[in-house]
Amino acid sequence: MTAVAPPRRSRSRRRKKVVHLTSVHPATDVRILLKECRTLARAGYDVVLVAPHPRAETLEGVRIRPLRRWSWRPARMTLGIAAVLRLALAEGGDLFHLHDPELLPVGAVLRALGRTVVYDMHENVPKALTSKAWLPLGLGRDVSRLWRQAESALLCGMPVVFAERSYPADYPRVRHSAVVENLPLPELTRMQRQPNEVFTFVYVGSVARARGIDAMLDAVERLRAEGRRVWFDCVGPIYDSALARELEERTARLGDHVTLHGRLGSQEAMAVVARGHVGVALLQPRPNYVESFPTKMFEYMAIGLPVVVSDFPLYREVVEGSECGLAVEPTGAHAAEAIGWLMDHPDEVARMGARGRTAVMDRYNWTTEGNKLLALYEELLGSSTPVGHQP
Repeated sequence: MTAVAPPRRSRSRRRKKVVHLTSVHPATDVRILLKECRTLARAGYDVVLVAPHPRAETLEGVRIRPLRRWSWRPARMTLGIAAVLRLALAEGGDLFHLHDPELLPVGAVLRALGRTVVYDMHENVPKALTSKAWLPLGLGRDVSRLWRQAESALLCGMPVVFAERSYPADYPRVRHSAVVENLPLPELTRMQRQPNEVFTFVYVGSVARARGIDAMLDAVERLRAEGRRVWFDCVGPIYDSALARELEERTARLGDHVTLHGRLGSQEAMAVVARGHVGVALLQPRPNYVESFPTKMFEYMAIGLPVVVSDFPLYREVVEGSECGLAVEPTGAHAAEAIGWLMDHPDEVARMGARGRTAVMDRYNWTTEGNKLLALYEELLGSSTPVGHQP
């Protein structure tokens, strides 16, 4: 029987074009650019990212359409949204991928025009609103209830990418979805560690009371009171100006034992982590934190640091299952006890770090998650290989 060669795909046909939209996240956001957009570009899609950025350029095979960064929230949620819609319409595309809840009205307009739209749910907003520091005291639950009602209407019939496995349970009306967790890029496991001479624990992420900054600084003070020589490197933005002033005063009293690095680029932030001995994630028991993985935990593991994390069932499952750290009550006293134990057991620190890195290489990495995203795009756009892509 003579084999019939499959028809050759024409190189001249247009590639499938996808446009990612965000008015909140910078164009260099790790999940959006380096994970999702880069994965799609490498699979052969024509990828455009509309995002706050100083200039138009191509990064990682992704064309950036720059937006102005609005520091004043009301301006961002009016003028910023209008700018996103204008650029989205100017670009056109086979699929539009939204990354911010405030852009759901943009999605409604695009869908009304017959466009395919996907919403990427980075956080469970109704649960997060119950503990947002910028909301007046007591209004969180009311705002959360109102948002859930509006969100339900805006999401009707829209495919959703859930960033956490716990989110779908709260969205039973979403019929078409994929869980694409925010796990580390494989290359992070190849990063070389160069630990500081002084034992150092590190934190990467937004700096806030709900995210454990008080507990971390309390741990430093307790360890110093015990006569231990320990440093704390804290990387991330502080959005609360009153908290920023308070932390400046508090850390000044601690001298060079604490460094508040502020916001750093992803490579710079991971370089700070690589100089540490232990990674901490002492998030407080808020609804959205208890049910969501802290990405930083997996990043610490990828680089080879043992972790000290809040003793929530979701976190404990990873830490105890991989034997890569300690899960504790997220208080300064418990954190200090755990860090002190690790300081006294350097061999176990090395073993925990190695086991954590292996767990990321084997299971908790972006490769599988990227394939889930590609599978969703195949369903929505009707092709396993974007038109024009040559393997």
